[in-house]
Order: sequence, then C-alpha cells, then structure tokens
Amino acid sequence: MDVQCYLDLHHIQGSALENGCAGVFLRFYGVNYFDFALNGKLSELLREQLAESVSDSLSVKNLYYLGKGDFYLLLNVTQCPERLAKQLQLVLNSVSDELCHTSYWCILYQEQGLHLSIARQVLAAALSIDKDLALPLMITPLTPGILLDFERSLEHLFNFPNAIACNEIVFDYQPIYDLKQGNIKSLEALARWRVDGDEIKPDDFIPVLQSSQYARAFDLHLVRSICQNLQKLKAHYGDVSISMNLSGEAIADNNFIELMLAEFTKADINNSRIIVEITELSPVTVGSRCWHNLAELKKAGIKLALDDFGQGYSCFSNLRNLPIEILKIDRMLTAGIISNTGDLELMRLILEYCSHHNLTVVIEGVETVDQHNVLQQLGAELVQGFFYGRPQRFDRLHVRTKAAYG
Repeated sequence: MDVQCYLDLHHIQGSALENGCAGVFLRFYGVNYFDFALNGKLSELLREQLAESVSDSLSVKNLYYLGKGDFYLLLNVTQCPERLAKQLQLVLNSVSDELCHTSYWCILYQEQGLHLSIARQVLAAALSIDKDLALPLMITPLTPGILLDFERSLEHLFNFPNAIACNEIVFDYQPIYDLKQGNIKSLEALARWRVDGDEIKPDDFIPVLQSSQYARAFDLHLVRSICQNLQKLKAHYGDVSISMNLSGEAIADNNFIELMLAEFTKADINNSRIIVEITELSPVTVGSRCWHNLAELKKAGIKLALDDFGQGYSCFSNLRNLPIEILKIDRMLTAGIISNTGDLELMRLILEYCSHHNLTVVIEGVETVDQHNVLQQLGAELVQGFFYGRPQRFDRLHVRTKAAYG
C-alpha cells in the first residue's frame, strides 16, 4: 500500500462513500512534522501499523498524506462501527507510542448518500488521558467546513513550490515608529501571498506552511528576501533595523540557524540591524538546542524579541528566562486600553517592569488616535499599527508623520 500525496476533497464532499467503506481524517500532535514528514517516517510508520492490522474485517484501500500531520484513510470494512473504532484506536495508540507518546485525534465516518450514519471523534493523549476510556468521546458531524479546511491546506501545500518560483510570496514591511523621535525605528517583514491580483490571507497559509515539510523553506525564503531588500530599505529609510518572525521550531533547528547566519554573512549584512521575533514559544519547547541557538544568535549580534506577549503561548516565564532585549505587546491588550481599566493597568505594569529591567517595548495594534494618546501618556516609545502605517512594499511605505497627530 503506497502513501499518496493527492486527494480530491471535492469528490469526497460531493459524493457518498461506496458501500462497505469508511473514511478517516487523522491528525497527529506533538511531533516534529518537518523531521518526520520530510523523510516519510510518519507516513511509513502509519503504513506499517495499518498493514499489521489488516484482517478479514478491515483493510486499507488508500492512505493519503495531507501535510501538517494530517492523513486521510479510506478503509474497506465489514464490521460494525463500534468494533471498527476500537480496532482503529489500537493501531493509532501503537503509532502514538512509537512517536514518544504524541497525541492524535481522528474523525471516523461512513456515509449513505449525503447523510452521515456515524461520525465519531477519537481522542487519545498518552500522557494525560486513559486511552481505554477515551473512545467514543463524543458524536461529531462531519461538516463541509472540516473538508474545506483540509482542501485549502492541501492546496496551499501543493502550490507553495510554484509560489516561490514565481515570486508570489513576497514580504511587505510595516513601520515600527518612535514616538519620541518622530521617525521610523525599524521595519517588520510580513509575508504576503498574491496570485493573479488576489491575496491569500497570512492566517490562512502561514500556519499551514509552518507545520508542514515546507516550514524551513519558507523561513529561508524570508531570510533571503531580507538580504535582497535591506540595502534598498536603508536607502529609503536610513539605518533602520529589520524584524523577522521565527517559530520556536525554527530556533531549535541547528541546520537552519547555521544556514541563516551564512546567508547574512554572504550578503554582508550588519547583524546588529536584524531582530528575530520569537513566536509560539512555550516553556515546553525551550530545550537545550533552543537555548544554544538563542545564544548563537546573540553572539552573532542579532537582537531577540518575544512576539505577541499577552496572547497564545506567551507567558511570564518566557519574559523572565529568555535572553530577549525586546518585548512586543500583542494587539489584543492594546485594543482594550481605552475601554477596559484592567487592560490599561496591565499595560502600565508591563511598561514599568520592562523599564526597570532595561527591556525595549514595542506596542502592537495601535489603530486609533485615542490609543495613541493614552500610550503617549503612559510613556510608551515604540509603537506599531495601522494608525502609523500599514504593511506595504518597501518603496510604497506611507508613514503618518508626527505633525499629523500633533
């Protein structure tokens, strides 16, 4: 049984399964998808476990890898749904154990016409849930939205290599503004995917790419784009710094870090003008490789920033322990400083803490003159948001001048 890499999800959504067939959407969590997916280990492991489970009552007709730890299985079955689910769970538990107790979820379904006869969600987290008690967890209908999400993710993965070759994925730059000096302090590179005049939203494609085998290729495309544009940016805006976003997985990848530093050296980049914004870094992911590479980046003269503080995985342990010089406050906190006294007080406390510990603060998501005025009263220095300038091509940046808001 070969693992295939193409699946027509329109066909699945628009037609019923054949009699005696069941479909399974499967997702693995907590595994390094770049390592496993790139060399086929995850697909191979799943294929081996399924092959061992083949019996008179269950066989695998097709196995598709969808990217970012997602699979679609088409099964030939002759047994009742409950027994099928239990047999499938034994297979997945075995795969989970092989992957050092990663967790997974799957949706198992059979269709008659366009109506679901069963749809069961199976959940097993080896470290926290008793697997014997995990199935069935709940009844979940297979909605068109689930299929559409898989389809879009798959489409982005298929189109990514061509998008790089055709220069469809580019990087716009958003200014980070110095309130006291009244000028641009730095620029953040933000990915944009433009196809035939249309634009794919970053939230739609970046998470897909970053959790796929293309994650480091995407990051390297960012590095090379900065190397190509930095001299042009300096010609327009002076000796500004450039911020770039890297995930915790990228930071922990020794090969990628070495390659990134080599690219900067080859392009004769002044590393002191590069800021690496660390995203999605939980305390669990801060292992020895991550610490080593953070130290290497600082040794090379690159500044480190903790991005999106106050949202997602960001926490005070990262603020206290990571060797960062810059803290970027998430737009969610900024949005509440006018209407929520708690958010306003929290913003004040963070600014005081960072001032006491010599940390530079950038406040993201400033969109109104009221937010601007409040932040000035709090003593904020560096700000970013639509109020000062939207992300644009480097030669089209429009920045609100100090005279424009007094």
